[in-house]
Amino acid sequence: MIYITEVRMGKDGKGHEHIEAVRWEHRGSPEETGESTVAEMIDWIEQKDGFVHVRGDGKDVPVRAVHPEDRRSYIKTSPDLKTWRDDLLDLPRYGVLPSEIA
Repeated sequence: MIYITEVRMGKDGKGHEHIEAVRWEHRGSPEETGESTVAEMIDWIEQKDGFVHVRGDGKDVPVRAVHPEDRRSYIKTSPDLKTWRDDLLDLPRYGVLPSEIA
């Protein structure tokens, strides 16, 4: 199982749709880490039946793909496909200056 540990935001916004890439670690093998674009994460989740989670509120929360009609797909957390959460936005940022984080 993969856990997203950090997110890289684009310069044009602060919402889920502005996450460009993520850093992750494999919980079964802590030395296995990596960085993936959002498109790669969506492919992992949907095409390769990969399990991607975030640790939020002391629980593992699944990461899901969202496919709006009017913009590009993005990722967001949802424990049940009905309730959407901001766990990804609560993660540390990388690839930005501290002054860019609000």
